[in-house]
Amino acid sequence: MSKPYTVQPGDNLTTIARRFRLSSWQQLYNSPDNAGFRAKRPNPNLIFPGDIIMVPDGSPPAPPAPTPIPPPALRGILRIWINAFIPGDVPGYTINIVRGTNSGKTAIPLPALARLNPLNTLKDWNAGYLTDQRTFSTLPSASVRVQSLAEILLPDATVVRASHTSSGTTQVNTESGDTTGFAVSDTSRCTWGTLTYLSIKVKGQASDPLVSAAADIDYEGLFNLTPDPGASRLTVDFDGKLDAFPAFEAYASFSGITKALFTVPPPSGNTVTNLLGGANRPIRGSASFP
Repeated sequence: MSKPYTVQPGDNLTTIARRFRLSSWQQLYNSPDNAGFRAKRPNPNLIFPGDIIMVPDGSPPAPPAPTPIPPPALRGILRIWINAFIPGDVPGYTINIVRGTNSGKTAIPLPALARLNPLNTLKDWNAGYLTDQRTFSTLPSASVRVQSLAEILLPDATVVRASHTSSGTTQVNTESGDTTGFAVSDTSRCTWGTLTYLSIKVKGQASDPLVSAAADIDYEGLFNLTPDPGASRLTVDFDGKLDAFPAFEAYASFSGITKALFTVPPPSGNTVTNLLGGANRPIRGSASFP
Protein backbone atom coordinates (compact mmCIF):
# COMPACT_ATOMS: atom_id res chain seq x y z
CA MET A 1 0.00 0.00 0.00
CA SER A 2 1.40 3.38 -1.00
CA LYS A 3 1.96 6.10 1.54
CA PRO A 4 2.00 9.90 1.01
CA TYR A 5 5.20 11.92 1.13
CA THR A 6 5.44 15.72 1.17
CA VAL A 7 8.19 17.08 -1.07
CA GLN A 8 10.78 19.09 0.86
CA PRO A 9 13.09 21.91 -0.33
CA GLY A 10 16.01 20.35 -2.22
CA ASP A 11 14.12 17.16 -3.08
CA ASN A 12 13.93 15.65 -6.54
CA LEU A 13 12.47 12.34 -7.66
CA THR A 14 15.85 10.62 -7.57
CA THR A 15 16.61 11.62 -3.97
CA ILE A 16 13.11 10.65 -2.83
CA ALA A 17 13.37 7.24 -4.54
CA ARG A 18 16.74 6.59 -2.91
CA ARG A 19 15.43 7.63 0.48
CA PHE A 20 12.69 5.00 0.27
CA ARG A 21 15.05 2.45 -1.31
CA LEU A 22 13.18 2.21 -4.59
CA SER A 23 14.97 0.97 -7.70
CA SER A 24 14.65 4.23 -9.62
CA TRP A 25 12.81 7.54 -9.81
CA GLN A 26 10.71 5.98 -12.61
CA GLN A 27 9.31 3.41 -10.17
CA LEU A 28 8.20 6.28 -7.95
CA TYR A 29 6.90 8.61 -10.66
CA ASN A 30 5.12 5.95 -12.75
CA SER A 31 3.36 4.27 -9.84
CA PRO A 32 -0.38 3.91 -10.61
CA ASP A 33 -1.11 5.78 -7.38
CA ASN A 34 0.68 8.82 -8.80
CA ALA A 35 -1.57 9.31 -11.82
CA GLY A 36 -2.86 12.56 -10.32
CA PHE A 37 0.65 13.72 -9.50
CA ARG A 38 1.80 13.06 -13.09
CA ALA A 39 -1.13 15.07 -14.42
CA LYS A 40 -0.18 17.95 -12.14
CA ARG A 41 3.57 17.66 -12.78
CA PRO A 42 4.01 16.31 -16.34
CA ASN A 43 7.70 17.26 -16.23
CA PRO A 44 9.38 14.88 -13.72
CA ASN A 45 12.29 17.32 -13.39
CA LEU A 46 10.01 20.03 -12.06
CA ILE A 47 8.49 19.31 -8.65
CA PHE A 48 7.98 21.76 -5.81
CA PRO A 49 8.15 21.78 -2.01
CA GLY A 50 4.69 20.99 -0.63
CA ASP A 51 3.76 18.60 -3.45
CA ILE A 52 2.30 15.29 -2.26
CA ILE A 53 3.60 12.12 -3.95
CA MET A 54 2.60 8.56 -3.16
CA VAL A 55 5.50 6.23 -2.33
CA PRO A 56 4.96 2.57 -3.34
CA ASP A 57 5.52 -0.25 -0.88
CA GLY A 58 9.18 -0.97 -0.27
CA SER A 59 11.78 -1.07 2.42
CA PRO A 60 11.62 1.36 5.34
CA PRO A 61 12.96 4.78 4.41
CA ALA A 62 16.68 5.32 4.74
CA PRO A 63 17.90 7.95 7.20
CA PRO A 64 17.48 11.51 5.84
CA ALA A 65 20.23 12.34 3.40
CA PRO A 66 22.54 15.26 4.13
CA THR A 67 22.14 18.50 2.21
CA PRO A 68 22.75 17.60 -1.44
CA ILE A 69 26.06 18.88 -2.77
CA PRO A 70 26.35 19.75 -6.46
CA PRO A 71 28.63 17.45 -8.44
CA PRO A 72 32.17 18.59 -9.31
CA ALA A 73 31.06 19.56 -12.83
CA LEU A 74 28.82 22.22 -11.29
CA ARG A 75 31.52 24.49 -9.94
CA GLY A 76 31.40 28.26 -9.98
CA ILE A 77 29.17 31.17 -8.96
CA LEU A 78 25.43 30.86 -9.39
CA ARG A 79 23.80 34.28 -9.52
CA ILE A 80 20.06 34.66 -8.91
CA TRP A 81 18.09 37.88 -8.93
CA ILE A 82 14.60 39.35 -9.07
CA ASN A 83 13.72 42.82 -10.37
CA ALA A 84 10.72 45.10 -10.06
CA PHE A 85 10.74 47.75 -12.80
CA ILE A 86 8.39 50.14 -14.60
CA PRO A 87 8.38 49.37 -18.35
CA GLY A 88 8.96 52.19 -20.78
CA ASP A 89 5.55 51.56 -22.30
CA VAL A 90 2.53 50.71 -20.17
CA PRO A 91 -0.48 51.09 -22.51
CA GLY A 92 -2.94 53.72 -21.35
CA TYR A 93 -0.70 54.83 -18.49
CA THR A 94 2.76 56.06 -19.44
CA ILE A 95 3.26 59.60 -20.76
CA ASN A 96 5.61 60.45 -23.63
CA ILE A 97 7.82 63.45 -22.84
CA VAL A 98 8.40 65.58 -25.94
CA ARG A 99 10.24 68.59 -24.51
CA GLY A 100 13.22 69.49 -22.36
CA THR A 101 16.14 67.44 -21.11
CA ASN A 102 14.00 64.30 -20.80
CA SER A 103 12.55 64.46 -24.32
CA GLY A 104 12.07 60.99 -25.79
CA LYS A 105 11.61 59.33 -22.40
CA THR A 106 8.42 58.15 -20.72
CA ALA A 107 6.99 58.79 -17.28
CA ILE A 108 4.05 57.85 -15.09
CA PRO A 109 1.91 60.60 -13.53
CA LEU A 110 1.69 61.46 -9.84
CA PRO A 111 -1.57 59.78 -8.73
CA ALA A 112 -4.41 62.16 -7.89
CA LEU A 113 -4.84 60.27 -4.62
CA ALA A 114 -1.29 61.17 -3.60
CA ARG A 115 -2.11 64.89 -3.82
CA LEU A 116 -4.46 64.48 -0.86
CA ASN A 117 -1.36 64.11 1.31
CA PRO A 118 -0.31 67.62 2.48
CA LEU A 119 3.36 66.78 1.84
CA ASN A 120 2.60 66.23 -1.86
CA THR A 121 0.41 69.27 -2.53
CA LEU A 122 3.30 71.53 -3.59
CA LYS A 123 4.44 69.27 -6.41
CA ASP A 124 4.03 70.47 -10.00
CA TRP A 125 0.58 69.93 -11.44
CA ASN A 126 2.26 67.94 -14.21
CA ALA A 127 4.52 66.01 -11.84
CA GLY A 128 5.54 62.57 -13.00
CA TYR A 129 8.24 59.95 -12.53
CA LEU A 130 10.47 58.49 -15.23
CA THR A 131 9.95 54.83 -16.04
CA ASP A 132 12.92 52.49 -16.30
CA GLN A 133 12.86 53.12 -20.08
CA ARG A 134 13.05 49.44 -20.97
CA THR A 135 11.35 46.12 -21.41
CA PHE A 136 12.58 42.78 -19.97
CA SER A 137 16.36 42.48 -19.74
CA THR A 138 18.78 39.73 -18.67
CA LEU A 139 21.36 42.31 -17.59
CA PRO A 140 21.77 42.51 -13.80
CA SER A 141 22.67 46.18 -14.27
CA ALA A 142 19.34 47.07 -15.94
CA SER A 143 17.42 49.96 -14.36
CA VAL A 144 15.06 48.89 -11.55
CA ARG A 145 12.76 50.21 -8.86
CA VAL A 146 14.20 47.50 -6.61
CA GLN A 147 16.41 44.46 -7.13
CA SER A 148 17.36 41.54 -4.87
CA LEU A 149 20.48 39.65 -5.99
CA ALA A 150 22.42 36.76 -4.46
CA GLU A 151 25.55 34.89 -5.51
CA ILE A 152 26.08 31.31 -4.35
CA LEU A 153 29.40 29.49 -4.59
CA LEU A 154 29.08 25.91 -5.86
CA PRO A 155 29.72 23.16 -4.92
CA ASP A 156 30.23 24.64 -1.43
CA ALA A 157 26.64 26.02 -1.38
CA THR A 158 27.91 29.20 0.29
CA VAL A 159 26.26 32.59 -0.16
CA VAL A 160 29.04 35.02 -1.08
CA ARG A 161 26.81 38.01 -1.85
CA ALA A 162 23.28 39.04 -0.93
CA SER A 163 22.20 42.54 -1.85
CA HIS A 164 19.23 44.81 -2.48
CA THR A 165 19.55 47.87 -4.72
CA SER A 166 17.55 50.55 -6.52
CA SER A 167 18.44 52.64 -9.56
CA GLY A 168 16.60 55.57 -8.07
CA THR A 169 13.54 57.62 -9.01
CA THR A 170 13.61 60.75 -11.15
CA GLN A 171 10.80 63.29 -10.75
CA VAL A 172 9.97 65.36 -13.82
CA ASN A 173 7.52 67.91 -15.13
CA THR A 174 5.88 65.90 -17.88
CA GLU A 175 4.93 69.07 -19.80
CA SER A 176 8.27 70.93 -19.78
CA GLY A 177 10.44 67.81 -19.56
CA ASP A 178 12.52 69.33 -16.73
CA THR A 179 13.94 67.18 -13.93
CA THR A 180 12.61 68.35 -10.56
CA GLY A 181 13.99 65.73 -8.18
CA PHE A 182 15.93 62.51 -7.72
CA ALA A 183 16.19 60.03 -4.84
CA VAL A 184 17.01 56.36 -4.26
CA SER A 185 14.53 54.03 -2.58
CA ASP A 186 15.26 52.75 0.92
CA THR A 187 15.84 49.00 0.57
CA SER A 188 16.61 48.37 4.25
CA ARG A 189 13.38 46.39 4.69
CA CYS A 190 14.34 43.93 1.94
CA THR A 191 15.77 40.65 3.19
CA TRP A 192 17.54 37.47 2.12
CA GLY A 193 17.15 34.45 4.35
CA THR A 194 19.73 31.79 5.19
CA LEU A 195 20.56 29.18 2.56
CA THR A 196 19.09 26.00 4.05
CA TYR A 197 18.93 22.66 2.21
CA LEU A 198 19.74 24.57 -0.98
CA SER A 199 16.72 26.86 -0.54
CA ILE A 200 16.82 30.57 0.22
CA LYS A 201 14.00 33.03 0.93
CA VAL A 202 13.84 36.57 -0.42
CA LYS A 203 11.56 39.50 0.37
CA GLY A 204 11.48 42.84 -1.45
CA GLN A 205 9.74 45.90 -0.06
CA ALA A 206 10.39 49.50 -1.15
CA SER A 207 8.40 52.62 -2.06
CA ASP A 208 8.77 55.74 -4.20
CA PRO A 209 11.20 57.96 -2.24
CA LEU A 210 9.80 61.16 -3.75
CA VAL A 211 6.11 60.65 -2.92
CA SER A 212 5.07 60.92 0.71
CA ALA A 213 3.21 57.84 2.02
CA ALA A 214 3.67 55.99 -1.29
CA ALA A 215 2.63 52.33 -1.21
CA ASP A 216 5.34 49.67 -1.31
CA ILE A 217 6.31 47.51 -4.25
CA ASP A 218 6.39 44.00 -2.75
CA TYR A 219 7.59 40.56 -3.75
CA GLU A 220 8.52 37.46 -1.79
CA GLY A 221 9.34 33.82 -2.38
CA LEU A 222 11.74 30.92 -2.23
CA PHE A 223 14.58 30.08 -4.62
CA ASN A 224 15.28 26.32 -4.69
CA LEU A 225 18.43 24.73 -6.10
CA THR A 226 18.19 21.09 -7.14
CA PRO A 227 21.39 19.38 -8.35
CA ASP A 228 21.21 16.15 -10.33
CA PRO A 229 24.61 14.49 -9.86
CA GLY A 230 23.94 11.85 -12.49
CA ALA A 231 23.38 14.40 -15.23
CA SER A 232 25.68 17.14 -13.90
CA ARG A 233 22.59 19.30 -14.07
CA LEU A 234 21.37 22.08 -11.79
CA THR A 235 17.76 23.26 -11.67
CA VAL A 236 16.82 26.60 -10.13
CA ASP A 237 13.18 27.35 -9.41
CA PHE A 238 11.27 30.16 -7.75
CA ASP A 239 7.95 29.89 -5.94
CA GLY A 240 6.47 33.09 -4.55
CA LYS A 241 4.17 36.09 -4.88
CA LEU A 242 4.29 39.44 -6.69
CA ASP A 243 2.60 42.78 -6.16
CA ALA A 244 -0.11 44.13 -8.50
CA PHE A 245 2.34 46.55 -10.18
CA PRO A 246 4.84 47.08 -11.88
CA ALA A 247 6.63 44.47 -14.07
CA PHE A 248 8.71 41.72 -12.47
CA GLU A 249 11.44 39.42 -13.77
CA ALA A 250 13.75 36.81 -12.25
CA TYR A 251 16.88 35.23 -13.68
CA ALA A 252 19.61 32.74 -12.88
CA SER A 253 23.11 32.89 -14.34
CA PHE A 254 25.75 30.15 -14.26
CA SER A 255 28.91 29.47 -16.30
CA GLY A 256 28.27 32.50 -18.50
CA ILE A 257 24.68 31.50 -19.34
CA THR A 258 21.68 33.49 -18.14
CA LYS A 259 18.17 32.02 -18.15
CA ALA A 260 14.82 33.53 -17.19
CA LEU A 261 12.81 32.02 -14.36
CA PHE A 262 9.88 34.31 -15.19
CA THR A 263 9.02 37.62 -16.86
CA VAL A 264 5.68 39.17 -15.85
CA PRO A 265 4.32 42.47 -17.26
CA PRO A 266 1.92 44.66 -15.26
CA PRO A 267 -1.65 43.35 -15.40
CA SER A 268 -3.72 45.27 -17.91
CA GLY A 269 -5.13 48.45 -16.39
CA ASN A 270 -3.04 48.30 -13.21
CA THR A 271 -1.07 51.33 -12.01
CA VAL A 272 0.71 52.40 -8.83
CA THR A 273 -2.73 52.91 -7.26
CA ASN A 274 -3.04 49.10 -7.16
CA LEU A 275 -0.04 48.74 -4.86
CA LEU A 276 -1.98 48.98 -1.60
CA GLY A 277 -1.50 45.75 0.34
CA GLY A 278 1.22 43.14 0.01
CA ALA A 279 2.30 40.75 -2.72
CA ASN A 280 -0.63 38.50 -3.66
CA ARG A 281 -0.09 37.22 -7.23
CA PRO A 282 1.32 33.65 -7.18
CA ILE A 283 4.30 33.08 -9.47
CA ARG A 284 6.46 30.07 -10.28
CA GLY A 285 9.35 29.65 -12.66
CA SER A 286 12.24 27.33 -13.36
CA ALA A 287 15.46 27.03 -15.35
CA SER A 288 18.08 24.30 -15.68
CA PHE A 289 21.82 24.32 -16.36
CA PRO A 290 23.42 23.28 -18.59
